Amino acid sequence: YDWDVGNEPMGYDRKSEYKDYPIYRAFGPDYVKKTFEIAAETLDRLGSDAKLFLNETKVVNNNVKADYTYNLIKSFLAQGIRVDGLGIQSH
Repeated sequence: YDWDVGNEPMGYDRKSEYKDYPIYRAFGPDYVKKTFEIAAETLDRLGSDAKLFLNETKVVNNNVKADYTYNLIKSFLAQGIRVDGLGIQSH
């Protein structure tokens, strides 16, 4: 099993690292980090081995978005925040 914890949070250009979603405006730039932390804690409590994924789109043909996504995951892993995979959407 896997949980899609974050879905397309990254911005498309250098104007903003994150998309200006209502959840971003409500919780600020740490909302993606917090969702991964909560998801990992929940899976630990449940004893589940489900994987945690970040889904993103347009990372293949958009270097800015690819860099944002790579740096986000790299930062999370360096902080000990669990990210098990990246889903690359092409719809």
